[in-house]
Amino acid sequence: MKTVLYTRLSSNILTFFAVLTLSSLYCAAWAADCKPGSNSVAVFTGENFTEKCWELGIGDHRRVAADSPFFSSIRIGTNVEALVCPRPDLNGPCSLFNRDSPNLKKAASLIVRRKDQALSCQPTADQVAHWYREHFFGECSVRSVGLYGDWEMGIKSLKVGTNVQALLCEEQLFFGKRLILDPGDYPTWHFPGNSRENNDYIVAMEVRPKNRPPTCVPNANQVALFEYGHAIGQCRLFGIGKHSSNEIYGWANQGPYSIRVGSNVEYMQCTQDIERKMPVICHGPSIKDVHEHLNLGQFRYAGRDRYSPYLVVRQRGASPSPSPEPPSVDRTVWLAPTVPYTGIPWWTGRFPSQGTLTGTLTRVQNPRNSVWLGFLKPGFGSVDCGNPNAYVRLDPGGTLSRDQFRTLFNSENPALPVQFVACSGAQARTGPRGELVFPSLPLNISYIEVR
Repeated sequence: MKTVLYTRLSSNILTFFAVLTLSSLYCAAWAADCKPGSNSVAVFTGENFTEKCWELGIGDHRRVAADSPFFSSIRIGTNVEALVCPRPDLNGPCSLFNRDSPNLKKAASLIVRRKDQALSCQPTADQVAHWYREHFFGECSVRSVGLYGDWEMGIKSLKVGTNVQALLCEEQLFFGKRLILDPGDYPTWHFPGNSRENNDYIVAMEVRPKNRPPTCVPNANQVALFEYGHAIGQCRLFGIGKHSSNEIYGWANQGPYSIRVGSNVEYMQCTQDIERKMPVICHGPSIKDVHEHLNLGQFRYAGRDRYSPYLVVRQRGASPSPSPEPPSVDRTVWLAPTVPYTGIPWWTGRFPSQGTLTGTLTRVQNPRNSVWLGFLKPGFGSVDCGNPNAYVRLDPGGTLSRDQFRTLFNSENPALPVQFVACSGAQARTGPRGELVFPSLPLNISYIEVR
């Protein structure tokens, strides 16, 4: 990186030497006429091309200078364009510039490339190409029809082939907000209702044939189970009768996590706790499709089945539900990290992740065996993570007590939905570009749904 610094000389010699003496403390009156070459850009710490100036060539520039982390205006050479990011290490949301801009508000890093540079990924009509930066900058991958997930770097821009669609989901197992992109180019995108600032990551994508008919459509006397949320992944049809855990789980790598219900039937989810020799409890009956978090009662405990679940499909209104009491339902909530530019990271999560659910929270347990969680008390915020008195600490494997419930929620059985904000001792790992990547943290909860 070439650094170009200019200063205007004062006619007053004493003033000139004073400026030189104080230059290590304050850079005064830097010239505004630093001009880039045709294959470079010039960035300025001041607006309107003033103050310090650096000329930067083609490539990634994760930081401009240690003593001047931000720049406020840019001049663009005739043969290049720049993806400008507001934070160091190319952290976005980033914007494309192909002409001079006197006011960037705040910028800290950028990528410079030739305007005529060929893109490294070109999808066929049956593929999707996605980039880890906006406007098709940076590394990219090409995906054929199939299911994909768990990107730590996010997907910031896409090209969708003419014969396919891209389904994007913000949560694991195809839960949460969704967006279907038809054939075309998407230099930027965001989920409906989200700003670009909140659109850094997705964790699941399906590349599907365009206008593909729905799979596993049940007839009036069937239900269809799907491996993932929102009727995605492998699926099976089940008719009227009792279906064992081997039938409902043996075919799916995950789940099943969603269900479609025929017009003449209803279903019940029945579970027996074998370890505690408890009686069978059935949840339902229900006639509604469930798009995510379908729970048919299968849990793993110490490497073996603790519960023996099964599914009952029957004619609607056949008999009253055999469940006299609403059962407790177990879920896992994933707490997502928030990493500030300076300060201590924190983790947040909500149950349910979207929408509403009528019920009460009955249990909160930390399943990790090496990471503690600290749930912030009312009146404290994420800036208080360094204060042990600001949170209720939950050690690895621990469960919140009733007294801790009252401290955090002012109730032993708080109503849903519930928002979790936690500090943690989780350690970051180094990402592929040297950035710190903090993990999402699981939180096991139980609740009772009120019908």
